[in-house]
Amino acid sequence: MGFRWGLLLIAAIGATGCQDRVVNLRPFVGTWLWDDSGKIVASCAALPDPLVGSTAGVSFAIRPGTSTDLQLEIGCYCSVDMNINGLEATAAGKQPACRQFVDGRAYDDRIDTFRLAIDRDSNGDETISALSTGSSSFVVAGFVISCSSFTITGKPTRSPDAAVACGSDDTAVGVIPFSSGDPKFDCPGGAGHDGVALTIDNENSASHAFCTHDTGALGEGLWALPDAVKYPPPPCAGPRIDSYLPFCRVDGALFKAMTADKGRKEEGYAVLKLGDHCPSGSVEMTKVIQTDDAASPTSNNANSWGGHPSKSQEVRAGLNSFVKMAFCYFTAASRADDVMNDFPDLGFSYSVFHDFDGPQPSWVISKRWHYSDDNDSAADSYIPADPGDFETIIENTNGDTVFDMARVR
Repeated sequence: MGFRWGLLLIAAIGATGCQDRVVNLRPFVGTWLWDDSGKIVASCAALPDPLVGSTAGVSFAIRPGTSTDLQLEIGCYCSVDMNINGLEATAAGKQPACRQFVDGRAYDDRIDTFRLAIDRDSNGDETISALSTGSSSFVVAGFVISCSSFTITGKPTRSPDAAVACGSDDTAVGVIPFSSGDPKFDCPGGAGHDGVALTIDNENSASHAFCTHDTGALGEGLWALPDAVKYPPPPCAGPRIDSYLPFCRVDGALFKAMTADKGRKEEGYAVLKLGDHCPSGSVEMTKVIQTDDAASPTSNNANSWGGHPSKSQEVRAGLNSFVKMAFCYFTAASRADDVMNDFPDLGFSYSVFHDFDGPQPSWVISKRWHYSDDNDSAADSYIPADPGDFETIIENTNGDTVFDMARVR
């Protein structure tokens, strides 16, 4: 039978609480990827045509369940409890709503049915025939759009890579998903992480020449080589836009300092703080960003948090609006044992906050910045008031904020 298979059989007995019911979890448990045929189709009120999206390349994990045979994890805040009947598994009754953040919108999905059937392709590799149905709702411009039904179809195949665990909410952090050309690229869907985003309402008046922009404003690519030099902000050439900062919520316990040498300041980096506490080996640093003031408490202000609510990011709209962004800052570790040799493999490409200027460590693949045009009539600040070298990563430039980023995976 084998040790691993035996464990899975035992897990099934414990999950169901029934000593005379033994099911085989082995064909199901693991990491799976939807193929190019994967898609989701939703019929929604107030929309003339169905919404159609692709699930191609999206991963999910199937693990032994606790009160059921299996638990299928679509994201850190979306899972489906399932029971097995031979080579089929179906959702164990009505599932709680899932909160997911896709294409800049937060969706509340309720999965009514979910069926998996193990099959084999022409090469003899295990595949899954998947069919999911349910209902969904999301908000656009303050209006709730209800989708009475959605279906997910496709043929997922087994991935050789183990799914990364979501980890504790207490020390969750955010990394920036990588995209070669779109600075607003959302976190890719999948097990072990979850999409979130911050929108910062930038200055609307033309009181100075600078405005929100990303690397590439002069026609070069979004990402620069490690030895590139930062140029001054270009004059505004178009409409003033807001800052949209996408993140993937991941397990903060996977991150450590990159050095124990206090003289190697270039090894410092930061991630967004999403839990109650920063991971061991890092310190909390906060940038208070003054945003465009609304004319009245009821006027629109775009400061917002998208996705599962963060415990650490304070967002205020209306009069005297601001955003408090909390980070976890890794510098030199106190012991060599508290150093990691490489950044964790999270199943997708990502970047962290790191100084664009100065010498670049070998782990920097490429780098970029985002310039946020903050409120011109109020001053930004840091907590603590003297941020030290952290200010080289989350900069205060021209009274605005510059986010320096480095791709590490």
